Amino acid sequence: SPRALSPGEQITYDLAVTNNTGNIVNNVVIQAQLPPSIENLAYPAGATCPGPTCNSQELVTWVVGTMGPGQTTNVSMAPILSASAAVGTLVLNRAEVTADGGFYDHETAVVLID
Repeated sequence: SPRALSPGEQITYDLAVTNNTGNIVNNVVIQAQLPPSIENLAYPAGATCPGPTCNSQELVTWVVGTMGPGQTTNVSMAPILSASAAVGTLVLNRAEVTADGGFYDHETAVVLID
């Protein structure tokens, strides 16, 4: 079941990407689409956003580059739930990983506003 948080609370998203291919993987990129009910996200370490801050519904991007077999890369971000977020709303945050050779994977985190 989803974590329950209140409007104005901070959500911490920790993302871990592991290269389980047995080969070197190049041009690894992690992207997370910010949900509409967040605010106040400073640039996460190593990430880029379209503007001077990372805003609701924008894409946060980490360019990882090359990962060796078995290597894990960890990234995180900690936005604030909007004070006006409606109680009972599910906040979905989808993260995607791409790399050369058509590699793609994704995961979705869910938070319930209570």
